[in-house]
Amino acid sequence: MISAIIWTSGINKEEKFVYIFPLLERKQTAKVIEALCEHFGPNNDGIIKRKALPILIDCLERKLPPSTKYKVATKMAHILEEDNVELFKNKLNLNSKQELKELFIEVINLHCDKERITYLTGKIF
Repeated sequence: MISAIIWTSGINKEEKFVYIFPLLERKQTAKVIEALCEHFGPNNDGIIKRKALPILIDCLERKLPPSTKYKVATKMAHILEEDNVELFKNKLNLNSKQELKELFIEVINLHCDKERITYLTGKIF
């Protein structure tokens, strides 16, 4: 199943999310969650990003290994935009979750360019 999920991440059709979102909403193994995360990135449509964000936040609140949480946080950093950053802040209060705040600081600083780092740190912290 993981191979199929990874393979379909290369398909740029929005229809695939009809299958991706239900899989991500259900309890999955860490490896399956990591594979599902491959479907999300800056090139996704805004509607997909807005729908994905709360689901990915829910994944962060599950008992997952640090490497999987890191992968989820990285994908979230790539899909955060002006029209969904408030949703992120309302659903995930980083000021009350120090561990997640530190995770996002690390992810943003390692995986974003300077302009994006400035934008995200100004918006979410």
